[in-house]
Order: sequence, then structure tokens, then C-alpha cells
Amino acid sequence: MYAFFSDRISIFLFTIVAALAFSQPGFAQTSDLRISEIGSSSYYVDVNGVSRADVPSWFEIINVGRNPIDTAGYRIKSTAGDRAGRSLPLKIFDLPSVVLPPKGVLVFRGRRENQDPEYQDAMLPSRSVAFLGDNIGNYPAWRWSGFIELVRQGKTVDFVRFGASTQEPATAGHWQGASAAAMPYGQNRFGFALARDKAGGDSNKASDWTLRHFATPGGPNDVTCTDDADGDGFPDCSEQPGSTYAGLPLYEWGARPGTRDIFIEMDYMLHDQNSGPQANDDPGMIPQRAALERVRKAFKDRGIAIHLDVGSLFHQAKGTSPDDFDLGGGQPVPYREKLSFRSAAGLTGIANVYDYKRRYMHFARRQVFHYMIFGYRQPAPYDGSSGIAELPGNDFIVTLGGWGLNAQNARARNVLTNTQAGTILHEFGHNLGLRHGGSDHDNYKPVYLSSMNYLFQTDGLPDTASASAGDRYYRAHLGCGSDDPKDCPPPPGCARYVPDGSEPQDSPTSAPETFRIDYSDGQGGNINEEAVDERKGYGRPGSAAIDFNCDGVISTTPITYNIDDVPDLTVLRDYNDWQNIKIFFQRLGEGDRSGLSVELEKLKEAYPNVSIRAADKVLPVAKDKQPLSEETVPSPEFFKRVRELSK
Repeated sequence: MYAFFSDRISIFLFTIVAALAFSQPGFAQTSDLRISEIGSSSYYVDVNGVSRADVPSWFEIINVGRNPIDTAGYRIKSTAGDRAGRSLPLKIFDLPSVVLPPKGVLVFRGRRENQDPEYQDAMLPSRSVAFLGDNIGNYPAWRWSGFIELVRQGKTVDFVRFGASTQEPATAGHWQGASAAAMPYGQNRFGFALARDKAGGDSNKASDWTLRHFATPGGPNDVTCTDDADGDGFPDCSEQPGSTYAGLPLYEWGARPGTRDIFIEMDYMLHDQNSGPQANDDPGMIPQRAALERVRKAFKDRGIAIHLDVGSLFHQAKGTSPDDFDLGGGQPVPYREKLSFRSAAGLTGIANVYDYKRRYMHFARRQVFHYMIFGYRQPAPYDGSSGIAELPGNDFIVTLGGWGLNAQNARARNVLTNTQAGTILHEFGHNLGLRHGGSDHDNYKPVYLSSMNYLFQTDGLPDTASASAGDRYYRAHLGCGSDDPKDCPPPPGCARYVPDGSEPQDSPTSAPETFRIDYSDGQGGNINEEAVDERKGYGRPGSAAIDFNCDGVISTTPITYNIDDVPDLTVLRDYNDWQNIKIFFQRLGEGDRSGLSVELEKLKEAYPNVSIRAADKVLPVAKDKQPLSEETVPSPEFFKRVRELSK
């Protein structure tokens, strides 16, 4: 009893002391909600040389207390922008209701009114991100200078100002002295942030805030260095033992300074996420370990470390295991027959990629990981396509369901594994900026020795020095490989090179170790279709001859012949994929991986011959959604062959 009253007296005295302390001038109130990081802004230059605002800015708050907090009832005062791109000195925005757990982080982004409906599905709120904006198009924004004030019931909860701002908080004492550092702002000045240190010091002074070269939205502010010597987008100090990047242990997962690293989170659809793959789950949807190993080797052979994450599929023990493709993120997700990147509003009953990403990928991982899903199939016009990807971007899907792939015997397992490996490399290549012809969309070019080429995506790459070097070419022209036979009418006599029942050398039925997947190294020579030298074959060093017109002889003089699927006679060119892939697009605008801006892509398409000052620069957009690659649905003959090979 005595102890009870003693405790009550202690609490009472503490309350009085605290009340007296907080009543003293200059001593600010504290709160469990705190502004923890503020992202920089940027702009781009249009075809007329006019500077245009790019995207709304972002900031994050953290719950430093021990109890959950509902953000309803809190407001944000800040500098702002309007739908015309003009800067406004002050606007007030009500926070939506989001319950933030202890140590939880919530990222807020500006939202313009009347956002293009096509992109709304990529801007829906989640547990980690919410959007702020009023009904007339105003949204939080800043450039070099600005301020953010978190307010509840008219009183300041937290406040920060930076640059030349002289704004004062509503409640005295919540800011003292000079403003924090000015934000970097300019063309292509992406990915910076003002951040508290990892401990979250709160003295209400500029000394609490540091300008960081690597933003960490959704995770701890744990990056203090500015170096990225290998150019993979990850700070060198976060690739050291014991370090983290936005709380993610990159070193533990295999990242190293001096090596370019790539991370991909791979989710896969299952009918029952709690029971693992079952008989009703199409094997084409289930990641095959040997396929992932082939993809990893393709990058390793070029000095790039790719880290694939399918979670616990091959590793059921606690913790992570990079060797087993377990980085703690990839997981089974609910099965839907069809999966699309398109707006969910127009596709009732069809799963949306961005919805899965919001639900199943932790927001902090967007700084590091591409996102992909193994799905069943897509809606029209891509129903039957092997996948689709942002070009360039950070999201892609592989949809091999219904192809007849299975693992019933060794031969069928090889076909499953090799088809999956070639398709993963193909679709991810689009994320890296590659097209079906390398730098262009001209497909079926024999000179372009890449898994991006439909000639080689599922059949693998040929041995160009072998007597069978042309086998993929001959077979593709017989079966066309296209959804429309008129695209590539079969040359007379090609059948002589494709005996009934035969398969190309190192075909999909071969052991994965001998099945070749790769991007092109650009060593193929050009082929002028008005003067084709069949003796040079693919035009690579040591290439065997190829009878391109299938007349039964290797011509000793140049011939005129249309080899690819482009109607006109052109010069077919190889492309050095490995030299041109774009693996660095973190640290953009909002701090997450947002790829090239839709605006820039549209400008380049509309004005292909105009020098755009921002061309070839990575520009961000507010929504995590990019232009898509166009994929052709294979012919019925193609699917018939896959089923026959998989018996």
C-alpha cells in the first residue's frame, strides 16, 4: 500500500515539474510525431527550352513514441505549388487517417487535383505513403527554400524551415536560430534530402538537420556518405559490413563497393499463399531455382552482381540467405487469372501490378529493389504474352501460365527452366532500357545476338561458329514466331535446314547449363539487306555462313534479301546492350525508383530530331508508373511446339 501511494506522489510531482518546465519561454513542447526527412525537388526543360516544374515534393513523419498514433486531426502548413506550377508561400492540408505504429514512418507526397486517371492506380495510399492536396490543385512543394509545420488544434507539434525561409512556427519556441541548409534545386538535381540523424535529435535548431545526398524515404536516416564510386546508385558506405541503407542490410545481402549491384524483389502468385505451390498452381508461375541461377550467372559473367529475392521459397529457415535467393521480401501473393499494369478502374476483376506492389513491397525497399510478379496471364491485347515491363523503369511481370510448361520429367523441367530464364532476362532488359532490337524496336535481326530478340528469347542463343548457327533463324521463318504470318513469309527451301522432329543446338530441352541466355556485346557486324554476304553469317568473329534466302547455296556474291520483320530493306545493326543498360535510377525526385518521366518519353517521340536539353537524363515522376514495352503474342504454332517439347 505504501509503495502504491509513493508511486502516485512521484507521478504527481513529476507532472507539476513538467508543467512548470514547459511553461518556460523558449522551451518547446514535444510530441511523439516528428518530421524526419524532406525530399528535394527538381525540374526538366521542354523542347522549347522552357523550364517546367516536375513533380510535387515529399516528406516523412515518424512516430517516436511507444503507442500507435492516428494522424487524423493533424494538419500540415507548408510552402506549396498549384496545378499551374506556381509557388505559393503557405497552404494548409489536413492529414488523412493513418494509424502509425511505434517507430513507424509515413511518407507524404503532393497530389495535384485531376491527376490523369491512367495513373491513379499508382497513386493510391498505402500503410507507408499518403498523398496531400486540396480540391483546387494545391499541394505541398518547395524549391531551394521552404518550411513544413505539423499542427494539431492550432498548436505546433513539429516545425522545420530551410534555405532563405523566415517562417515562424505557430507556437513559440519550436524553432530557434537560423534556417537549415537550402535544398539543391536545378535541372537533374535529384534524390537529395534534408534529414535528421538516425537518432532523431530534436533541439528545434538547424543543427538537427543535415543535407543528405541519398534520400531514405520509408526507412531510417542512416546514410552519411556521398560517394558511389561504382555508379550503381547505392552509397559506398552502405555496402560495408554492419551498414544499412534505409534500414536495409545491403552488405549482408551481397552488395559490395566496387561492384555494380542490382536487386529485384520477385513475388509469385499462388492459389493458397499459406500452403506453398500446389497441383492447381501452373509451374510457369513458380520461380525455378535453376532459372534464377542462370540469370544471376549472365550478370556475373559481365561483372555485375544481381540479387534476386523470392523470399522463403528455397529457404525455410529463419533469417535471410542470399545464396538461396532469400532477402526477406519476395513472397507468394494471391492468385488472379489475369494481371495488368493498366488502370484497375477499367479492368474489373483483373489484378493490378501497382496494387500488389503497394500491398506487398515495403516502401523503403523501393530505394533498392525492382519489383516483379510471376503471374498467370494478361488481359487482351497481351493475353498469351510472356510478360510485359516498364521501358525503362523498375517494374515488370512474367506471365507464362497456360503455356503447357511443367516439371513432370527431366526434359519438361529443362523447357520450364530455360523458358523462364530467357523470359526473365528479356523482360528485365526492358527495365534496363533495352528494346527488341537493342536501341530500336526492329525485331528478328539475326545480327543482334541478345535475349531481347524474339529469335533467341525462348530458344536461347546459337553458337555462331557452329554449322548449326542459323538454326534459330530457319525455324523462326518456318513458324514465323509472330502473331501474323504475313510479317515474315517463309523463304522457299528453309525446311531443308529443319528436319522433322529436330531441335536447335542447345535448345530449350537442353540442360540449363548449356542453354545460352545473354544480352548482346555489340560485336556483330552490320548486314545491309540490299547486299547480304551470306558467307559472313552473323558477322561476328568466326561466324559460320548462313543461307539467309534458303535457296540451298551460300552465295559468293552479295544478295538482296529482307531478313528481319521490317517490311523495308534496311541495314541491320547489332547493339552493345551491356554497355548501354541503365541500372542507376535510384535517388530520383521523390527518393524512390521512378524511372524516366512520361513527359520526356512523349517529347522524344513527338520530336525525334529535336535536341532536347534533358534528353537521356533520368527524370522522375510523382507516380511509380512508366511507359510499357510492347510485346507480341506468339503464334499458335509456337504454343503447339512448347506443349510438344514439354511432354
